[in-house]
Amino acid sequence: MENKTERTLYKIRYVGEACDFFERDKIYLCVGEVVDGPQKGSLFVINEQGVDYLYNAKSFERV
Repeated sequence: MENKTERTLYKIRYVGEACDFFERDKIYLCVGEVVDGPQKGSLFVINEQGVDYLYNAKSFERV
């Protein structure tokens, strides 16, 4: 089954544990959201390296 992705632009705060890709409580840009398929609810977020990857939405909150 294929994921259906919707392009969006909004700011989110990382609320997960600090890691190489994100700093806790820092604001990042969400550039897409999976709206259907097995990864529904996952977010495309521009990380510390400036690259957008798919991440679990539970680690972020919208600001």
